[in-house]
Amino acid sequence: MWCDSTFDVEDPEQSQVAGKMGYCLTPEEEEGQNRPRCVYGGYSWYIPVSSKNPEAAFLFIQWASTKENSKRMALLGGVPGRVSTWDDPDVLKLPYGQTQKDASKVAVFSPCGPHALKQLDTLTLALSNAVLGEMTPRAALSWCTDQWKAIG
Repeated sequence: MWCDSTFDVEDPEQSQVAGKMGYCLTPEEEEGQNRPRCVYGGYSWYIPVSSKNPEAAFLFIQWASTKENSKRMALLGGVPGRVSTWDDPDVLKLPYGQTQKDASKVAVFSPCGPHALKQLDTLTLALSNAVLGEMTPRAALSWCTDQWKAIG
């Protein structure tokens, strides 16, 4: 799940399945062999080198990243870059809050950089092929690894 999408799934005004969903970590392939993992792609703030006012941008980032604003972001359907936000009792009341907190403990961060979108598209294709039974999970991830090496 991507909690910025899941938020709308749990909105009864927008979704017919609100309140009917369950959330859990991705299960292990074999107990004790493959610990659960997830990708954490929290919203992050950056200052481009071309910024005309990097000091003001930095002040904005400080404000936007406070505990209070990170909590507000989560409660409005965003994915805070501050992982500790998922410890907040109000945030934990979200239907997926506890799972997101658990997931943050085993998370690896989403790729970033100039090739990130191509890497994520490749990973999505590999995982889709595995889910559809067109490749074994091991073959899909091996293929993805080869593709990532070629991407750079």
